[in-house]
Amino acid sequence: MKNESNQCTMMQKIIYSFTGAPIAIFKVAIGAVAVYYFTEHVGISMAAISLMLLLTRIWDAINDPLFGIISDNTKETKFGKNKMYYLISAIVGGLAFFLLYSIPEGIGEGAKIAWMYITYTMVGMALTVSVVSEFGIFTKMTSNPQERTTMAILKAITGAIGGLLIIVLIIPMVNVLGNGNALKGYSMQGMILALFFVFIAVMVSIFVPLKNKDNYSKSQKTTVIDSIKVVIKNKYAVLVITGNFFLVCSIIARTLGTPYFAKYVIGDEMFITYAGLSALAATLLILPLSKIFIKRFGSLAVAFAGVISLVVGNIAIFFAGTNMVGLLTASVVASMGLVLLPMTMRLLLADTADYGLRKFKQDSTGMIAAVFGAGGKLGNTLTPAIITAVLSATGFISASNTQIPEVVEAIRNIYTIVPAIISALIFIPLFIYKKSISKLQEDIGDNN
Repeated sequence: MKNESNQCTMMQKIIYSFTGAPIAIFKVAIGAVAVYYFTEHVGISMAAISLMLLLTRIWDAINDPLFGIISDNTKETKFGKNKMYYLISAIVGGLAFFLLYSIPEGIGEGAKIAWMYITYTMVGMALTVSVVSEFGIFTKMTSNPQERTTMAILKAITGAIGGLLIIVLIIPMVNVLGNGNALKGYSMQGMILALFFVFIAVMVSIFVPLKNKDNYSKSQKTTVIDSIKVVIKNKYAVLVITGNFFLVCSIIARTLGTPYFAKYVIGDEMFITYAGLSALAATLLILPLSKIFIKRFGSLAVAFAGVISLVVGNIAIFFAGTNMVGLLTASVVASMGLVLLPMTMRLLLADTADYGLRKFKQDSTGMIAAVFGAGGKLGNTLTPAIITAVLSATGFISASNTQIPEVVEAIRNIYTIVPAIISALIFIPLFIYKKSISKLQEDIGDNN
């Protein structure tokens, strides 16, 4: 595609970048924090949660590609179809998120499980719409690769900070907002985060321009099957989607394990905050340098560096045992990978969307983002489902002050070895992508 001079102002990039925060917060909240909330405060069993996580993915398998095709076939408007859908997702998703963390204390076990199913599913659907729409906004703001890199870095900053803050502040916020009542604290926190999501969506809808949307509005409408076929034929997109699936699995395994590791291995729930702060330190350390690295070495090379950092950091956490200094140092190393990989995956995915438009004469941005998001949500759910099943099988007892040694050892491995192994798998799709990257650049045009 041509490198058009459709640059955005820095203020517009900054406003857009804040889309990363609520999405990251919601992903962490439903992928890890919600499980801890359900077991330790609502009292729902691990077995019931594991089944719910698996069943809700059946609907996601249908919902994600359906919205992808709806988005691709929606007529582009002056306001912007992606901004319209993003705003709707914030309002509906915010309400569902608040309800998710507001399960009434006095209702029966069956009612609690039903409430969990409904609200969790609604949040998942809203996330689908949000992720697909936000990626459409990203591709249509500009086609300039330097502009995209800047926006991806800014979004990575807000996303990383947002995702980390929910981990760092979860316990203090619940304590302060609930004034000793954890259920009230979680509910109030859910309301605040929901309102934040809506505020960001309103700001994006008003102030973010879509200067590159004309290129995408010229493509033909298509069916769900044809759109999926185009994505499957887009081998570059498939590789990036696969790599992101492994990345999400690794992130969720460690994130889910954090509160249990803190409570049952370290013996101090404040480790959640310490770990979050160390990850925040890594974010502030590496992100200012990431644009320089990408410009000099390219997105793919930086992605490889992120994988190495993630694998090495998680292995180092295992060998650190319960030594706090060693744990937090290793956490910084692993967190560097968690900063670099989502950002570079996003840049690679934008290239695959440009390739799909040029190669197949079809706007498959929505479907690519939907499948990308579905893969992430699959990892976001399969990982907790498998982990909760393992913990349940080893004898985990919800809302208990202690666990048997087998459970403690399982928690330790979930927090360290499992993320390291899964992270190593990201090398496979990235290596295949590297072998064919010259052809990709030839197909989309080298805008650099």
